[in-house]
Amino acid sequence: MNIMKTDKFILGLSLLALVACSESEVIDRPEPTPGADVKFGVSLDKTDTRTIYGDEDGNKFPIYWVQDDQVLVNSAQCLTGRQTGKYKISVGTENQDFATSMTKVGDAGVQWGNSDKANFYSVYPADKASVLSEGNFKLTMPEVQRVKVEAPASGTTVLKSYPDMDACFMTAKTLGVDNGSDVLLHYQPLSTAVRFTLKIDESSTAEVVVSQIKIVADKPITGDFSLDLRGANPVVKAGTNTSNEVVLYSYYDNGAYLTLKTGQSVELNAFLIPFADLTVNSNWQLQLTTASNETWTISLAGSVTNAKGNQLQPGKIHRIRNLKALNINSEWDVSKWMEYIPRNVYLS
Repeated sequence: MNIMKTDKFILGLSLLALVACSESEVIDRPEPTPGADVKFGVSLDKTDTRTIYGDEDGNKFPIYWVQDDQVLVNSAQCLTGRQTGKYKISVGTENQDFATSMTKVGDAGVQWGNSDKANFYSVYPADKASVLSEGNFKLTMPEVQRVKVEAPASGTTVLKSYPDMDACFMTAKTLGVDNGSDVLLHYQPLSTAVRFTLKIDESSTAEVVVSQIKIVADKPITGDFSLDLRGANPVVKAGTNTSNEVVLYSYYDNGAYLTLKTGQSVELNAFLIPFADLTVNSNWQLQLTTASNETWTISLAGSVTNAKGNQLQPGKIHRIRNLKALNINSEWDVSKWMEYIPRNVYLS
């Protein structure tokens, strides 16, 4: 048969080709799977027992994930009763900023519903967060943060410390995911960090055992906050159960308090929960208490050198520069704060 002579037959073949193309497109796309577990495509990594900062490199502190870190995930478009789940991070090697896999904690995780597309919102750490509604979470910033300090070897002058990553909130959202597709989560730091260096005056002949360090503000910095992830940028608001203080306890592995000798120094980190208009002013103080109940105090009335003036920024580190050595019963002096280091951490 000469099909080129039959216009209707040619038209029929064209229609069949269009249908075949359409069917091929449908086959290539993930099939909706109501009731099936959502698969999350992520990458993270390992270190000691929790997520940690890596060493400073080029004015940046990479964030690494560790085995069994947990994140909270929510999607309002997924199956009713299966819209929220906790997931455990698995990692392969040290010093990675990506995870090998995410595994649901418990018998059920987030499951697909009947919607064609779904939005996914996530928060780290899972045990400090709960879901209020789609894209809205309650966060609890701990008032007490425990800092690990490496025991110094003989002759060490600069001690190394690791912040409490349970207070380093991170968020992720992925919108408009086709039903049945893998979900990729891209995490960004939310907490703001304050870093400062403690050192002992060279004229001091006695060591200082640090029992606690406290940052006192004039607005809430710890406690319960609400988080809205639906807009272009996260929106944080203070709740009713909050505190204007954060307390740092610094320990060695054996549980002993941080001890500084003449000529030694250590850089410590406190995480705060940032919200609009959280600014450093003359009402802010840094207080240090020793094991013998001596107290040093400094007013944090210095300026923050960023585009927002003295306003603390989410996901960035703010350093107290040129902090003078400890002198008992005297006021510390500080030249100014410096803000920098946007976080470059992600899961992909």
